[in-house]
Formats: sequence, structure tokens, C-alpha cells
Amino acid sequence: RFATWTFSNANVSAPADTTLRAGAQALGLYAPGLLMMTSDVKPAGNIHTLRAVVHNSSTVAATFRLYAATDGCTAWSEVDADKPRTVNGNTHSQLLWSVDAAPTAVRYRIYMPSGTKSKTSRCYIDDLRIYYDDTAPTLHGDINGDGIIDVSDLNIVHNIMLGRVSF
Repeated sequence: RFATWTFSNANVSAPADTTLRAGAQALGLYAPGLLMMTSDVKPAGNIHTLRAVVHNSSTVAATFRLYAATDGCTAWSEVDADKPRTVNGNTHSQLLWSVDAAPTAVRYRIYMPSGTKSKTSRCYIDDLRIYYDDTAPTLHGDINGDGIIDVSDLNIVHNIMLGRVSF
């Protein structure tokens, strides 16, 4: 299943550093950047997870938010509004959003409201996937359930090991 996407404050490029992309190219965003579907995804199965791999080549942390629309893009609703995803500078992360199964066709958009404004050091989005039914990846190590593995997960494990919190 494929979808067509458009973007602003971004370009498709082939960064010389191959760790910034999974294949030949990736989408490089700078704030405020937007990646948006231009066609609906039909509910051929229950859509339950959207995943994006982000490589932040800048020194500035970037924030990502996911929105969904089921009405032809007139009313967008934020997915996990209380949990924006953050990718720190000079790191990469797999971002996961759990989405409700849409009863009708749906479109998604990923918005990067804050992060690098540089056109040379960007946040590269690659390997974007929409998972249906039982195809969701398991994010081993995401202790706090925020959709990313970062230092806050390590702090929880550390505190459990030291007996500061019970699990």
C-alpha cells in the first residue's frame, strides 16, 4: 500500500553521510517543516501504527507531532497530543504513533514545529511506514511508553536497579 506525500520547508536529498538515510535518499526537514499525505489511505485493514525514522543532523533538538484527518483535510486532530516526540541533536530515533483504526479513509501529516532552521543541517525522515493489523513493530526499551527510546527510559531502568522506584 502506498501513499503520495507533499512537504514544505524540506527537500528530498542524498546526504553524503549514509547514516542519515536508509536508502539512496531521505526527506530533510527544517523548522517549521511539514510532511503531509496528498491522498487518502483506505482502511484495507486496521491501521494502528505510524512509524518514522528520524536522523537529526543538527545540534538542536527537534519536536514532531502527528495529525490525522478523515474528512478530506478540513479538520485535523493531533494524535497523542500530550506526547510530542522529540529527537535530540546529532542523534537518530524511531518515532512511533499509535493511531485509532479509521472507519473511513484517512490522511496523516507530520509537523516539526521546532528544531533546526538550517537548510544544511536538517532532520532527515526516512523509512516512513504505516502498519495494519498485526504488523506493528515492537519498540524494545521504550519503558515509559512515549514512542521513543531515549535517556528517560534509561533513567527509569537505573532508578529501578537502585531500588528508588518499584516496578
